[in-house]
Amino acid sequence: MKKTFCVIILTALVTGCFCGSVPATEKPAYDFSLETKEALNFEKLLKTGLPVIADYGSEGCGPCRKMYPALEKTNAKYKGRAFVKFADVWKHRKAAGDMPLQVIPTQFFFTAEGKPLVPSEKLAKKFKFLMYEGKDGKHALTAHQGGLSEADFDEILKELGVK
Repeated sequence: MKKTFCVIILTALVTGCFCGSVPATEKPAYDFSLETKEALNFEKLLKTGLPVIADYGSEGCGPCRKMYPALEKTNAKYKGRAFVKFADVWKHRKAAGDMPLQVIPTQFFFTAEGKPLVPSEKLAKKFKFLMYEGKDGKHALTAHQGGLSEADFDEILKELGVK
């Protein structure tokens, strides 16, 4: 009787653990929408294994408006392979969080490993990235100030490892 009871309990536990679980081949659902009204949760985004481009601007800013279609196309093209996010910092002041914004538009770039982009020499010359250090003296952020085209985003995402 004890053995039968143990087998029933063990079967129930094993069945309960596997029934309704997500198959290993399915990825969790992420929010790949372009616009955000809140500060991005970089801790969560950078744990997804996908590169991240975060753009801070405003629809009231001429260069930002000019670049916005490139952001939309890039977001659609790379959906599921990279996060491309836009925050309107004039409408949603808290959306910038603690990011060191000096001008808009400004973009920040992170690798799939959750690290700030360290651009190749060629890319660094072309885009003149700003490199920020953290309090520990280590590279903490890579930024670009000003507008970018869809082709520019493609080039940067290629360097970020997106195919």
